[in-house]
Amino acid sequence: MFISSLPHDNVCSTIKECATQHKEEIVELIRMMMSKCADGLDLQRGAVFGFGTHTNESTGTLFKVASGTEKEKEELDHTSVHN
Repeated sequence: MFISSLPHDNVCSTIKECATQHKEEIVELIRMMMSKCADGLDLQRGAVFGFGTHTNESTGTLFKVASGTEKEKEELDHTSVHN
């Protein structure tokens, strides 16, 4: 099943050639993406779970997991998550 979904050799070799030729630009793009992902994680999850630069009370988060009681955390273990 997986073998039939692999791209053709000529597609792979073309991608490798392009990546080799534009290595510096690709590395810079990946660095920018990683930085943006880290910023988003800090902002969105840091406020809820109590880490990073957004752990203070002014974030507007109604419930902070980091400051929850053991009972509240136990109740969260049985909560449905919809993403």
